[in-house]
Amino acid sequence: MRAIRQAMDKREIDEKSEIICGRILSSEEYKNADIILAYMSAGGEVDLQVLIDAASSVGKSLFIPKVISKEEMRFYKYTGDFTKGSFGIKEPVNTSQEMLFDINKASTENKRILVLVPGVAFDVSGNRMGYGGGYYDRFLMDIDDSLYSVSRGETLVTKVGVGYDYQIVDEIPVEKYDVRMDMIVSEARIIIPSMVQ
Repeated sequence: MRAIRQAMDKREIDEKSEIICGRILSSEEYKNADIILAYMSAGGEVDLQVLIDAASSVGKSLFIPKVISKEEMRFYKYTGDFTKGSFGIKEPVNTSQEMLFDINKASTENKRILVLVPGVAFDVSGNRMGYGGGYYDRFLMDIDDSLYSVSRGETLVTKVGVGYDYQIVDEIPVEKYDVRMDMIVSEARIIIPSMVQ
């Protein structure tokens, strides 16, 4: 999957990325979200810049990730200023405390959060194959644990797997710490795993 993706030319990436961003922007999950946790693309991943620009223009709170250690990834407010960080991926320059995404504050204020998650592959049941570091799985488990205690059963976070349609397969191997996506969006379709029989 990674080899196929890295072989894509920029025109194909741009065209498919724009369609995927459009699908997300048109979704109720995006429209209802107060906070967007996005990512900066690398290695031929779906480019979210169209969505990032749109979310910024309508005043949604937007955050992007920074790898802190081998165990931790944090999200900081998007400003458009970057440095090359871990794995050669753009990361936020301003990592002051006031720029940090605060899950406790978000949950206390009942903010709706949309998390856009890259991956190597996804399956129709919502399972995701990542890059092996476990950063997103740990982060998403922490979010789920934090929100569960305050949300009174209401879903405050929606996890969206973002990829090209060839990255979606019937089934991928799952480990116990893997976090399932609530939606998967490609240039061809939107999959809601809870509705897949």
